[in-house]
Amino acid sequence: GSSFVITPSVARRFQLIGIIAAYAVNTTFTDINISGGVLSVNAASGDDIIYLGGIAGLMRESSVADCTVDIKIYASLGNTIPSCIGGVAGYLYENKTITNCFVLRDVEGSGGFDNGIGGLAGSSFGGGAIRNSLVSGNVKATMYGGSNAGGLVGHYGAGIIESCSVTGNVSSESTAASIERVSAGGLVGQLEGSDDGSTAAVIRRSYSTGTVSAGNLASASRPVRAGGIAGGISNSAEITDCYSTGDISADGGTAGSIEVCAGGIAGRPNPKVGNTTIARCYALGTISVAGSSSNKAAGGIAGNAYAESGGTGSITNCAALSGSGSITCEGSGTAKRIAGSTNFSLSYNIANSAMSGSSSDSGQDGADKTSSDLALQATYTTLGWDFSTVWKMSGDSPSRPILKWQP
Repeated sequence: GSSFVITPSVARRFQLIGIIAAYAVNTTFTDINISGGVLSVNAASGDDIIYLGGIAGLMRESSVADCTVDIKIYASLGNTIPSCIGGVAGYLYENKTITNCFVLRDVEGSGGFDNGIGGLAGSSFGGGAIRNSLVSGNVKATMYGGSNAGGLVGHYGAGIIESCSVTGNVSSESTAASIERVSAGGLVGQLEGSDDGSTAAVIRRSYSTGTVSAGNLASASRPVRAGGIAGGISNSAEITDCYSTGDISADGGTAGSIEVCAGGIAGRPNPKVGNTTIARCYALGTISVAGSSSNKAAGGIAGNAYAESGGTGSITNCAALSGSGSITCEGSGTAKRIAGSTNFSLSYNIANSAMSGSSSDSGQDGADKTSSDLALQATYTTLGWDFSTVWKMSGDSPSRPILKWQP
């Protein structure tokens, strides 16, 4: 139940801070319960890189199973140096598995530049898997420069996230001039496959229910992305059999030409190499994009899905369940039921006919389905959704798909 406030007093390049370990290598953590109080780091006056986690600051080649973190994590950071803040670990590198972990309180960061802030981990690279884990606290990043904020992980490299959920809210805001992106995702702020396209970053059989917001509070030219599952996506990636139910918003502020996008599943899928796939997913919250930029896009599944010359992308067998008037762009910009702006391959997508748009399963608006259709299991079975091992109907009114592993 104790609270800790840590103020680094010696200037060092790295400050690694955790309740159990500062730096864990080839370590197995099991049956850990941390509860009560606040773990707070005040590094605002320095230029240190802070890796802060409820269990460990930095984990490498390690595993975590059956842990609960029920404390608030907060860091006040210097202006110019990137840091990683997470409920379990600040930074995961070349780890094995994170399984059955539960983060029940808020994770917040302020200050800093191009940070990773996540409910479970700030950043994770080098493979490994995160499975059967939950974040119910809120994740909030209020940064000087850009930031990646995710309900589960702020910045996630090649690896697998499976059977995970986030019920808290996620917000990412930047307050000063910077060219770095501002990304917020219900599960992951920035999802990133390997640079050569050979290894994908994967999210499957997972969901988020909280609100997701990304905002540029300064008149700076930085991209702003918000997504119900992932804010931004780079290179080879896969989001399959996932859903989000919270409201998604992106605000570019007064900057005139920046890219601002929001999507029910992903804000900005942008493979430069490899392939990005979004399949058998749905979203039902409101999707909104605001600001004075002329480069804005909102979509029920993806905001701006654009593959560079070395990459490809597809959105298939997805459903936009939001109601009338729920997908909007302020002023100039595009708002579509499936993808606001895209060069991805689109096929077999459906959308609530209560929303305006042209009906086509291979178009940016998807094919019309009535509210009654969208409450029937048969509608999704026709799209190839697996109701034997992956999905079930919620049974409430109106009924909708939920994941088989949910209670």
